Amino acid sequence: MQKTLIFMNSAIAFVQDQFDYFRCKMKLMHRLFLLALLVFYFSPDIKAQDQSESERISTYFELGNASGLSKYFKDNIDITLNDESKVYTRAQAEKMLQSFFASNKPSGFRVMHRGKSKTGLEYVIANLESGEELFRVSYYFRITDGKLLIQQLMITSSE
Repeated sequence: MQKTLIFMNSAIAFVQDQFDYFRCKMKLMHRLFLLALLVFYFSPDIKAQDQSESERISTYFELGNASGLSKYFKDNIDITLNDESKVYTRAQAEKMLQSFFASNKPSGFRVMHRGKSKTGLEYVIANLESGEELFRVSYYFRITDGKLLIQQLMITSSE
């Protein structure tokens, strides 16, 4: 009887040790999971940043906000407006767009396509509505030092 009690006590102790070991491992796994979740949540995600900046750019086009758009222009930007192409400084490009938006008040802006060229430039193709007119807007940009910079902007009448 005593041997049975000793065996039972040692078996219970063994099971209890295994349970404590398992519980300790689970706590560690839980903490590691929470740490990984926090790192993932707070890590800077370039794609998310691109998306929010792209959404802001779309909003600036829809509102006809040239000064908002100019924040994303490279120091010198190639702009094509109705088949007339020229390189402008950021300030000149802002004034040119203000003039364009004054005579073509935007009423809608819809992104049709996004992509990436073989040279690494990303691009957006969209339609800009202005009253009865429809314009095709294309812009090419690159992420430089974590900032989206538009290098080329083309606005052409779809008609």
